[in-house]
Amino acid sequence: MSNLRLGLDLGTNSIGWCLLNLDKYGDPSSIFKTGVRIFSDGRDPKSLGSLKATRREARSARRRRDRFIQRQKFLINELVRLGLMPEDESQRQALAFKDPYPIRKKALDEEVHPHEMGRAIFHINQRRGFKSNRKSGDNEAGVVKQSIAELEVKLMEKKARTIGEFLADRHATNDTVRARRLGSKTADLYEFYPDRTMLEQEFDKLWAAQSGFNPSLYNEEAKERVKGVVFFQRKLKPQEVGRCTFLPEETRISKALPSFQRFRIYQELSNLAWIDKEGAAHSITASLSLRDRLFDELETRKKLPFKSMRAILRKEGIVDYPVQFNLESDLRDHLIGNTTSCIMRGPKNNMMGDGWDKLDEDEQDQFILMLQDDAMDDDEVMSLLRTKYCLSETIAEACLDVRLPDGHGSLSKKAIDRILPVIRDQGLIYYDAVKEAGFGEANLYDPNAPLSDKLEYYGKALAGHVMGASGKPEDNDEARYGAISNPTVHIALNQVRAVVNELTRLYGKPEEIVLEIARDLPMGIDGKRELKKFQEEGLKKNQRARDELTKHGHIDSRESRQKFQLWEQLSSDPTDRRCPFTGKMIALSDLFTDKVEIEHLLPFSQTLDDSMANKTICYREANREKGNRPPFEAFGSSPDGYDWQDILERSTSLPYSKRWRFLPDAMTRFDAEGGFLERQLNDTRYISRYTAEYLSTIVPKNKIWVATGRLTSLLRGFWGLNSVLRGHNSEGDQPAKKSRDDHRHHTVDAIVIGMTTHGMIQTVSKAAGRSESLDLKHLFEGRIKPWDGFRDEVKEHIDEIIVSHRPRKKSQGPLHNDTAYGIVEHNESGASIVVRRVPFTSITKEADIEKVRDPLISSALSNKTAGLSGAPFAEAVKNWCDSQGIKSLRILETVSIIPVTDQSGRAYKGYKGDGNAYMEIYEEPDSGRWKSEIVSRFDANQKSFVPSWQTEHPTAKLIMRLRINDLVKLVGDGAVYRLQKMSGTRIFLAPHQETNIDSFIVSSPRGLQLKQAVQLHVSPTGLISEAQ
Repeated sequence: MSNLRLGLDLGTNSIGWCLLNLDKYGDPSSIFKTGVRIFSDGRDPKSLGSLKATRREARSARRRRDRFIQRQKFLINELVRLGLMPEDESQRQALAFKDPYPIRKKALDEEVHPHEMGRAIFHINQRRGFKSNRKSGDNEAGVVKQSIAELEVKLMEKKARTIGEFLADRHATNDTVRARRLGSKTADLYEFYPDRTMLEQEFDKLWAAQSGFNPSLYNEEAKERVKGVVFFQRKLKPQEVGRCTFLPEETRISKALPSFQRFRIYQELSNLAWIDKEGAAHSITASLSLRDRLFDELETRKKLPFKSMRAILRKEGIVDYPVQFNLESDLRDHLIGNTTSCIMRGPKNNMMGDGWDKLDEDEQDQFILMLQDDAMDDDEVMSLLRTKYCLSETIAEACLDVRLPDGHGSLSKKAIDRILPVIRDQGLIYYDAVKEAGFGEANLYDPNAPLSDKLEYYGKALAGHVMGASGKPEDNDEARYGAISNPTVHIALNQVRAVVNELTRLYGKPEEIVLEIARDLPMGIDGKRELKKFQEEGLKKNQRARDELTKHGHIDSRESRQKFQLWEQLSSDPTDRRCPFTGKMIALSDLFTDKVEIEHLLPFSQTLDDSMANKTICYREANREKGNRPPFEAFGSSPDGYDWQDILERSTSLPYSKRWRFLPDAMTRFDAEGGFLERQLNDTRYISRYTAEYLSTIVPKNKIWVATGRLTSLLRGFWGLNSVLRGHNSEGDQPAKKSRDDHRHHTVDAIVIGMTTHGMIQTVSKAAGRSESLDLKHLFEGRIKPWDGFRDEVKEHIDEIIVSHRPRKKSQGPLHNDTAYGIVEHNESGASIVVRRVPFTSITKEADIEKVRDPLISSALSNKTAGLSGAPFAEAVKNWCDSQGIKSLRILETVSIIPVTDQSGRAYKGYKGDGNAYMEIYEEPDSGRWKSEIVSRFDANQKSFVPSWQTEHPTAKLIMRLRINDLVKLVGDGAVYRLQKMSGTRIFLAPHQETNIDSFIVSSPRGLQLKQAVQLHVSPTGLISEAQ
């Protein structure tokens, strides 16, 4: 093992790293190596959903289409065999033009030709109706089911015997026969929506009617064969579930099970405490009878507000004044109850009511497991609900369609069955209950196993946190050991493995590892959307502060914006914004003067908390009186000019994140949660724990710690490193803002992270204390550098870095876009004339009308919109289309397409290509000039594909094959660039370290030749070699 410490800054799409030399005392003495790795986060940048999920959806759509086509073939063969369709294909094609709706109505009462009956059956097969799988918990399924219910009413009103008869009558009056929404919103119902049962009933009635005319042809055996093909439904593939943290052989429990709901409630109550007048916290579990009283409320309610809990405490005689709860905040005003049981009891006459509570806890779990069982179809479940549980048809159907909580917990039911009784009977918190239940600490690997020489695939080490493990030795690692479902975490851990293993191979295993993990790394799609919303709101607040500063003629600075935002937090009423300590009004005219200062509520030197949650504004004299003390210590005795009760009263107007800092035990609470040392060096998030566990397979667990981003930010500014990437040669007097336009800022963070120790935090704390005692405006007194020349050494290493971008070596991604184009005139060597449907709302100008294929529609629209433009034009188009019942129009376009051919080789539809795989640059044999050809993803995935330049110039030499993110060194410039994009013969290059690309170096194959371009290969740690 080397005498090195590894600092890692792990983000959603980056890893900054730094190796530090350690002296004989184990302290960093110099920087050894640094670098940064950039990669995709595995998510679609627009939807934030998983790219794998997008590919799965497309693959599922293809498979559904393939199964539909296969079912069509089986049905045609069966109908031909029975004589319900002609054997000759041309006759079958002619039959396809016969209108099926009149046949579907006529066949209920009159004999029809067998081929006509076959046509009706084939038409039913085309749209078989909606079939619920009991897992459709989305809003769309709810809309469909409600639309089905309304259709059933319409069938009765119209006295239609079948859905086919209903549609035939609509068809005869030119009403739509397709399921159309009544509005443009996803919550809008459909005009009508048939379900599978309606179509099955129609099939039975048609067959029975025709059997009366020709019983030998329409016999029972033939009926079952044909019906079996038309309505065949594959059973759903069971959902893959992850493994239990404590019992990896067991799968995780469904969150819908009542036992999980109770486990969650008991956990919450074990962590719940109420805070008295003096600020002391009293655990709810100190009185198990009180805990059980609250549990009973949560068992019967979907949520229990803290307001109601306060009333319970008063009613029980525990307190006679309003109290706060430790779990209460501005963002949380209640605890969630037993959601599943509340749903199953349901409204009166709708769900099971008291019948649910007559089942014991195990029976309730079994009931929910039955509803979730993919192996059972609706009829089987319905039968059990009616017979075993004796439910009425209405309630049974409601149970069948019920929407229950989604997802799975981290533990199995078997593990919960061991832990829950301990929590319930002894009132222990989760951590203690786990140990009492015999699980010990949640080690994710064998603690007695010897350290490995390198990181194995993470799924092997984190067996309790992955899904989809086949266990088959012949499979690749991901298939064999499974993967974490979050694509961002999956990719990040794989990249950690690549970087750490290369560093280990080159320089030996590090002695210690310090890492920091971005807060958004483990977030799912909802979390990322919430974070994006939060960040956008923050930007709006900053912009509003800037606008107000400009309006009142004040300088726009970070301090001024903070002052303005803190001033607004004092009260929602601008005329009642007072100093929290003195109670004096703070007028806007005084806000930006030296009379008013920003104050840390809990002393910065004791907390290193520089967040807005630990700040307020107050008058200068109050700040001097408070000094380096928390509010209660400074004002709790009501010194002259200050009244503590008034101060407490004013604090209630502040956000909750600030209010508790006024309590007498504020520092005690802070210390109880680890104090400032543990807070900075002990990131307790789930992902932090198992990332540290993963790294502990190569480095002892006690040699790994996880720092927090807040500490990194403080130290970066403390050492003047924010300006390293801004071209500054000195630290400067003013703190520079961190540069995020340069990928190498991740390396700066990694250096700071690697320097983070208890000793360094103590040093920073003392510097902050000196600043407070000297009444300085800045946070720290002096700049205590780790060693002489530290900043210069950082800059020297940063300047040497070549950013390692993970290349796109595989031609991944969609081969074409989703829109299918009908071919009007195909051109093998160029653009083809095609037709496609667009909503009428896309017709916004006269040129769009000219593209409409139907000449009558085009002419009518031209007349209706003559002389109009803009909104009046769009309104005229809408009015005419609505009057004609037109939702979409066919338009002609000239585009290059990927043709799809039939069995005869005729191109009948096409797709536009959806992205380029790479650009091949070759040297023309005669002229010696470099030329290029872009290869699409579609072509790159064709086994027989040969680029045209190889055919045209068989002796030409391939110079390089460039993909997005590949690096190119222009020897003539001496600079390294990254390929950002390519189009035609144009090559768009950007400096390898830049993030927000707003300008490019645009080159060409000839330009690269003149600059003596060389394609580079960059390893995960940034080692450079010329590509072969």
